[in-house]
Amino acid sequence: MASEALPGGWALDDGVAALFFEGNLADVVTRTPDAALHRVARDVSVSTGPTPETTETRLTARSL
Repeated sequence: MASEALPGGWALDDGVAALFFEGNLADVVTRTPDAALHRVARDVSVSTGPTPETTETRLTARSL
């Protein structure tokens, strides 16, 4: 991602499902304890050099 070879995106642990409504994340559910959805993005605001850093935000899933 830092080299822009891959775009930012969503990563889901096994057993997780994400529901999007009109392009926005609406719900995250799981059948697996401690599973989550992860948002990974380039973050130029924390860059200390010519290559932007990447950030990962963990979103806890609601148990089914």
